[in-house]
Amino acid sequence: MIAALVALILVAVSPSASAQSAAASEFRVPAAPSAAVPGAASASAVAQEFAAPPAPAGKAAPTAQAMVADTTARDISTASYYELVTWCRQLGLDDSGSRSDLQNRLASHYKVTLPAVPAPGRRSVTVRSARQSEYFTQADTGEKYVILRGDVVVEVKDNKDGTLQSIKAASLTFNQTRRTMSAVGDVTYTLTRGGQTDTFTGQSLDFDIDSSEAVFYDGSTRRLVKQTNG
Repeated sequence: MIAALVALILVAVSPSASAQSAAASEFRVPAAPSAAVPGAASASAVAQEFAAPPAPAGKAAPTAQAMVADTTARDISTASYYELVTWCRQLGLDDSGSRSDLQNRLASHYKVTLPAVPAPGRRSVTVRSARQSEYFTQADTGEKYVILRGDVVVEVKDNKDGTLQSIKAASLTFNQTRRTMSAVGDVTYTLTRGGQTDTFTGQSLDFDIDSSEAVFYDGSTRRLVKQTNG
């Protein structure tokens, strides 16, 4: 039974129309990849596919080993979260953690250095914790979904003003096409900005990433204000 309905329209953190485009935000749990997993090719196959270019004057041509290492590093840095999870499982590595954790784990395994990460878009979404993940595309609408289960923690950060929104729940469904999230089971939503933290708890939550509109069902709220000296 729905005991209460708390609607939160967080206008202060709503991005502009241009910021609502996919290019203006970075989501770190991308859509399901193709069956091929990066890094699956053997070193010899990669070396044959990428023949070494002529070396500049005074510089030695890159070795096949160096080219393989460079290719592997780029594969790791560009792979989606789901691809990284699958890759780690195939190698018998721990597949838990965020996308960055998985990338660092693979880089350590292959003993390669990842390329520099470009500055993120205005709003980044990071999966901090999830025991299980599932990706699928709905046949009749073509909409792409990500389902996370078990101790789910997802953060949405505005890289311009530092506003941080965190969602904790038993399970969370992310509609990548509509850019909305639905969390169920002991949900806790936390908004931190300007030294003030608002926390909302309930049994379920609907959240729109672009507008920052959140609707809680059977929820309550509390506020903590950080005291500053002076």
